[in-house]
Amino acid sequence: MQPILEAKNLLKNFPLNMGILERKKAQIHAVRSVSLKVNKGETLGIVGESGCGKSTLARMLVGLTEPTNGDILIQNNKLDKKSQKSGLPRVIQYVFQDPISSLNPRKTIRQVMNVPLTHLQKLSEKDREKQIKQLFKAVNLQEEFLERYPHEFSGGQAQRIGIARALAANPRILVLDEPVSALDVSVQAQVLNLLSSLKKDFGLTYVFISHDLAVVETVSDRVAVMYFGEIVEIGPAQEIFIKPKHPYTKLLAESAPKIGTKLQLNEKSNKDLPDPTHPPKGCAFFARCNHSTDKCLDAHPELQSDENSVFVACHNPLG
Repeated sequence: MQPILEAKNLLKNFPLNMGILERKKAQIHAVRSVSLKVNKGETLGIVGESGCGKSTLARMLVGLTEPTNGDILIQNNKLDKKSQKSGLPRVIQYVFQDPISSLNPRKTIRQVMNVPLTHLQKLSEKDREKQIKQLFKAVNLQEEFLERYPHEFSGGQAQRIGIARALAANPRILVLDEPVSALDVSVQAQVLNLLSSLKKDFGLTYVFISHDLAVVETVSDRVAVMYFGEIVEIGPAQEIFIKPKHPYTKLLAESAPKIGTKLQLNEKSNKDLPDPTHPPKGCAFFARCNHSTDKCLDAHPELQSDENSVFVACHNPLG
């Protein structure tokens, strides 16, 4: 099966100016050679700690951030400056973490909705009006909201508007970057249920970014676990959460707060992350791992698959 979205060896470095006395500029290695495939109609969850590179990866997938190296293929077409001008970004759209700040405060919601319908779909005024009404009905919003401004809405309402705006481009793929993390728990459930319905109604494929394992487990068909800019484990959601292979995945699962259970972390797990300007030669999780050996310090682990289609980058995977 040809994947609808594919990343090949994506790398992203950000320059870090060390000061006028430094001859060389250091680089922050935000994403380090990430490759993945997303099949049509599935939800791929990407999970990891803050700062692991998942949001940078998400922004590269939709063309908001240019990779330092590597390729992105959307429906087998390479995403680059030429393809962006030809309209390829219509196929993939981005839903932001902070719904209110992602909307132009000086424009009414009608004006916000009109932008993708005008510039991406090239619809007439009559067709735009019809499409806006259909989209607002799909996300369970009242038409009277169209004349209001972003600051007049709650976080849940604003996120529904953000989703409707993304759908206005008639995409096949939505990249959702922490879409419910800024919302109350009760509102989170409503938005997640909405996303599930929209996926079926519009035939969508999701890339769902989150640090919340419970949310990712609920919505995902497959899960990719990121650590220090790399994917350390990827596979079917059920396999990843029931029997994690990478020690970091296990640490994430054990770190998730559970009602009535005391948070248990080993001493090594609290160690600092490696220096992002000088990535380690071997495994980046070495200092925090209870299963590390000398090989982990010297040799970089590559993703290897097991019999359950789980790929893990670990010299000593868990049984």
